[in-house]
Amino acid sequence: MVWYRWTATSGVVAFNHAGGGVSVYRGDVVAGKRIASGSYARFQATAGETYHIGVGWSGVAPGDVLTWLQGTSLRYEGPASATYHAPITLRGTLAFGPGTPVVGRSVVFTLGAGSAAQQCTATTDANGRAQCTIGSVEQVPGTVPVGLRFIGDGQFLPSTSDGSVTVQQRATILAHTGPTTVANDVPTTLRGTLSEQDGGPIGGRPQPPGRHSPSR
Repeated sequence: MVWYRWTATSGVVAFNHAGGGVSVYRGDVVAGKRIASGSYARFQATAGETYHIGVGWSGVAPGDVLTWLQGTSLRYEGPASATYHAPITLRGTLAFGPGTPVVGRSVVFTLGAGSAAQQCTATTDANGRAQCTIGSVEQVPGTVPVGLRFIGDGQFLPSTSDGSVTVQQRATILAHTGPTTVANDVPTTLRGTLSEQDGGPIGGRPQPPGRHSPSR
């Protein structure tokens, strides 16, 4: 078995090695202090503490390097509300350890769930922040889930986060487009147009029940 000694930073980490299984010990190498093992040993490290990592093999010493993957955390930062058929810009932060930014990684944002879900992808900046815009919210008004996902890479472990957005109904405008004058006892066709505020026409909505007759 080949042994490594590592002094930790805080946070979740993982070790793996192509040459064999990995065992992680806190402090001395004794059975009671083994905290993780397997081909992919993941554990919560304590800053400043020393760990011993052993790599096992059969017959031939492993030639590959021990890989250390740093755990990450995602945080949804808003917004808390949106409007149906209006744009929304989703924001989040990706970090590792005690809050150090993870730079230049892709974060996928998902608004909604199932077949109706909408997605956009953004790259984290120097502060670990990512934001992307969905051009038109197509979710049923109400509380809608938001998911964030970082798939991980050769340096960082994957992470996810959840949030929610309250989707509000879009304001409408109802305008009379029929004649401006009518005569008693003469048939008249009344017309109106229903449209979104700052948007296009709204189709397929029934008119209210009942009819009005002109008074004499």
